[in-house]
Amino acid sequence: MSSPSFYLAAAFMLSSAGLKAANFWPTSPLIQLGYDTDIFFQGSASLNYTDNLYSLSNKTSAYSYTLRPGFVLEYAKDSELSAELSVSRGFVRYFKSSLQHLNNGQDSMGGKIEYSGGGPLTVVLNSSYSESARNDELAATGVSSTVFSTLVRTGNYNHGLQASYKLSEKTKLSLGVTNSNNAYLNPVKATTVSGADTFVNYNTNNLTELNTTTIPVGLDYLFPGDNVVGGLKYQYDITNYSPAPFFRTKNGVPQAQPALVNKKLTKNFLGLTLAGALTSSGKLTTSTQIGYYQSRIDNNPSRSGLSYSISLNHNLSEKVTHFLSLSRSAGPTSTGSESVVNTYSYGASYGYSDKTAFSLALSKTENVLSTTKAGSYSLNLGANYRYNSYLSLNGGYNFSRTNSGNSSPDFNTNSVSLSAAFKY
Repeated sequence: MSSPSFYLAAAFMLSSAGLKAANFWPTSPLIQLGYDTDIFFQGSASLNYTDNLYSLSNKTSAYSYTLRPGFVLEYAKDSELSAELSVSRGFVRYFKSSLQHLNNGQDSMGGKIEYSGGGPLTVVLNSSYSESARNDELAATGVSSTVFSTLVRTGNYNHGLQASYKLSEKTKLSLGVTNSNNAYLNPVKATTVSGADTFVNYNTNNLTELNTTTIPVGLDYLFPGDNVVGGLKYQYDITNYSPAPFFRTKNGVPQAQPALVNKKLTKNFLGLTLAGALTSSGKLTTSTQIGYYQSRIDNNPSRSGLSYSISLNHNLSEKVTHFLSLSRSAGPTSTGSESVVNTYSYGASYGYSDKTAFSLALSKTENVLSTTKAGSYSLNLGANYRYNSYLSLNGGYNFSRTNSGNSSPDFNTNSVSLSAAFKY
């Protein structure tokens, strides 16, 4: 995505920052427009290493760095009607000369408008766009390994409107609509040889683009004590499948794109929700949703089952917190089908001081497809140091083992990252 206006804005803000060099860490926003509008400069820089760039059993290691400058515009923060806009661009660069073709830019932008007038009605409108270039998520959902000779670049769009209305002091009705869709960007041609035949394919040939609209309706009740909210939730989802960019030749002869097997997935969910503190001390909290779903692809027979999302958070002490998360849900896949995803996660964090914290997380994900089961499990270790209210330093290590659920063998990935993030 071309963004000349972003570079102009960034240059303008950097020049403004130079005018305020008398105080490197200003106590006010970088730019103030009147009394209601503030503009902050934010950015991050990271150094990354992975021993499995393409998510394959035949590993390729890579060192890279990412610079992401950006800004945030806030209008009338904490007022009845407020708005926020954030824009950034990531510059990803690889050190190896053989990987220079993977250098890319990744745009990210998001906006939110919120109305909360102190009355019964609250409305939030949000929209976002982000780009990525990665294969690990595709591998864990069973995508064929022919994709992985290059990095798959994706643009993700998300737009939503949520409204809630207080029927009484204890009861609230909520309604929303969200649309999310993805588009595969800049497909890359990859050449493979099978026997006497030579094939040239896009790295997106096996993929499907998804356009999903979600409509949730909820009725919540605040229990006596004002610590726990319980509710009833209904949600309708519809996903339209569309073909990704396609190119294929066999010995130089163009091949036709196969027709999509599936075109539409619909899903209905009905369940109960519970959120808040489960103990009088407030040390144990939850955000839980449990119910029943029914889904159907085109005119095929429907499938149904239990669907849940259970999250428990516990403050073990002043310095130690930990959480447990379990979920099961059905949804569309990037290969134009449907899967049931089971996720299990446990994590803990330790606040060594007011500035330093350490974290650990373990997770396992299963993607149950019609004929295969893909998935992964991972270990994450992290450290965070908050230098001041403007600058933080982070370090992390990740180990994952992935089963792609096809003829490709399982593989491991180790990655390390060091980063700094700032906003002023």
